[in-house]
Amino acid sequence: MFTWKKGALQGVQTEFHKNGKLKTQYEVIGGSIHGKYVTFHESGMKELEGVYQKGLQQGDWKRFDKVGKVIEIQHWNNGELLESESFVEQEI
Repeated sequence: MFTWKKGALQGVQTEFHKNGKLKTQYEVIGGSIHGKYVTFHESGMKELEGVYQKGLQQGDWKRFDKVGKVIEIQHWNNGELLESESFVEQEI
């Protein structure tokens, strides 16, 4: 739930899938997403995890498959994608 503090939105945003399980959770400080950002598959397993700093993606962001295996890591710096590594095995 968001509140207004010093003229800017602030608070933790939590969204749920139709089945009631957690879908997305993040915090807004000073009107921008700031801190840990996490999304979940409908099963409840983590789907995406990363960090925002003042509204910009920062550091390593990890994407997980439906069983919890890391399938991608993205490296961010001040909202700029520097590199993306995929760990999905391709069938031949």
